[in-house]
Amino acid sequence: MSPALINALMLVIALLVALVAGMAIGLGNYALDALAFAAIIGFVLLLLPLELLMSAHFVTATIIAGCVVYFLRIQQGHWLPFGSALLVGAKVLLTYLTSRRQPSASSGMPFFVIALIAYLGGMAIAVFVNRVPLLQGIVGLKNLLPSWAVFIAIGFGFVPWSFVKRLWMWLIAIPIICFPVVMYQHFIVAARRIDAVTRFDAVVGTFGGNPEGGGHSSTLMLYMVGAMLTAVALRRSNKISSLYQVAVIVAAFLAIVLSENKSAFVLLPAAFLLFDLDTHLRNPVRFVLVALVMAVALGTMYKAYNALYYDAEKIGSREGTERLEYFFDPNNVKPGGEVGRGASLSIWWGDRLYTPLQRLFGYGPGASRAESTVAIGNVAKRYIPWTINSTAIAQLLWDQGLFGCLSYLSILFGAVVFGIRRYRWQGDEEDRQLLRAATAISLVLIPFSLHNSHLINAGQDQYLMSLTLGTLLAVGRQLKKDVVPTHAKNPSRSQRRIVHQSPR
Repeated sequence: MSPALINALMLVIALLVALVAGMAIGLGNYALDALAFAAIIGFVLLLLPLELLMSAHFVTATIIAGCVVYFLRIQQGHWLPFGSALLVGAKVLLTYLTSRRQPSASSGMPFFVIALIAYLGGMAIAVFVNRVPLLQGIVGLKNLLPSWAVFIAIGFGFVPWSFVKRLWMWLIAIPIICFPVVMYQHFIVAARRIDAVTRFDAVVGTFGGNPEGGGHSSTLMLYMVGAMLTAVALRRSNKISSLYQVAVIVAAFLAIVLSENKSAFVLLPAAFLLFDLDTHLRNPVRFVLVALVMAVALGTMYKAYNALYYDAEKIGSREGTERLEYFFDPNNVKPGGEVGRGASLSIWWGDRLYTPLQRLFGYGPGASRAESTVAIGNVAKRYIPWTINSTAIAQLLWDQGLFGCLSYLSILFGAVVFGIRRYRWQGDEEDRQLLRAATAISLVLIPFSLHNSHLINAGQDQYLMSLTLGTLLAVGRQLKKDVVPTHAKNPSRSQRRIVHQSPR
C-alpha cells in the first residue's frame, strides 16, 4: 500500500473519529466522553515514532497504571496498559503498511510461535461458534489481543535490537523504583490494617491494587524475579557494574520478603537453576555452590516470614498444611465467592451445560469474567458470586476450551525449550545472556498461570510476557549455531595421527 493512500486513509479515519467524538460528547455520558477523548488522543499519539510509543507503554504498564489504581483509587487505571498496547499494535500495523522494508523473519517458524498462531485461531473459532455478545467480546478481546503487540514489534524486528536491549536495561531499574513504594506500603499502609494476617496484601509496589484489600503482589514478585535474572545477565556481559547488580538483587529480594510472596520459595530456585542449566550439568561443584547460596537466601526469607507474618509454631505444620489444602482442595469455595485454585478447575469439570464444541473451544472471550463494569460474562452470571476465573488456566478453559488452554501452555513450554536449545549458540555475549534470562522468566510464567489470572487479565503481567517471548524470538535471529567445519568431520591422515598420539 502506497504512503499516499495511507495518508488519505488516516485523514478519513481522523474525520470519522472527530465526528463520532462530537456525537458522543453531545450525549452527555461521562463514560462515552472519556472514550471519545481517548480516541482523539490515541489518534494524535499514532504520529509518534514506534520506539517512543513502546517506551510510553513500558512506563504505563510498570509504573503509571498501578499507581493510578492504588493511590488515586481509580479502578479504570487497569485499562491504561491495554490502551497503550493498542497504540503500539496500531503503529506496528501502520509501519508494516507504509514501510518498504519488510520486517525481519527468522529461518523457520519456532514451535512456540506456531502455538501462538493456534491459540489466536482457537480464539477466533470460540467467538464465531458462540456468537459472543458485542460488549462481552470487546471486554474479553481487550484483555487478550493488544498485549501481543509488543511481541510482534520485538520478535519480527519492527524496532531496532539496540532498543530492545534498552528495554531490558530499564527493567532492572524497576526494583530500585519500587523499593521506596514497597517500604511505604509495608510500614504505613499495611500497618493500618486491622487484620494482621492479610497485611502483606497491601504491598504491591507500583503494580496496583486496593490498600484495604488485595492487590497485585504476585505481579511485583514476577517482576522482581525477572529483574534479578536480568541483572545477573547484564553484569556477566559487563553492561552494568557489580554495585548496581547487588543493588537490584537486594532491592528485589527485600520487595519479595515485604510482600510475603510464598511462591518465591519455588520460583526463585527454579528460575536460577534453569538460567545456568547447561553449566550446572557440566560442573556439579558450581551447582552445589549456587544451591548453598540459594538455600541461605531462602532460609533468610523463611525466617523473615516467620518473624513478620506467621506464628512460629504454626508455620511448619498446621499453617503450611492449610495452605496446601487451599490450593488443591476441589471444594474450597468461600462464602464471599473466593474460589480456590483446585476448586476453579473442579467447577469447570462439573459444568453440565457445555456442548462438545464449547468443551473444546470454550464459551468465548470474556465468558467467565465476573468483575466488569461494562459486561459480565454469560457463564460468570450462572455462578455469581463465585469467581470461576480465579486462575489463568481456569479462565482459558472456560473462555477458550481445552484447545485454547493447551495452545497457551504450549507457547510457554515451547519458549522454554526454544531458549534452552540455544544456550550454547554463538553470538554477542549480551544477547546470549538475555536469552538465558528470557528463558528462565518463561519458565516462571508456567506455574504463575496456576497462581492467578493476571497473565490473562492484567496488562502489567502481559507486558513482561510479551517482552520475554518477543526477545526470545529476536535472539533466535541474532545467535548462530556453532557449525563444525567440514574438514573436522573428515580429518586428514596427519590430523588423525596427531589425535591418535595425543595423551589422554
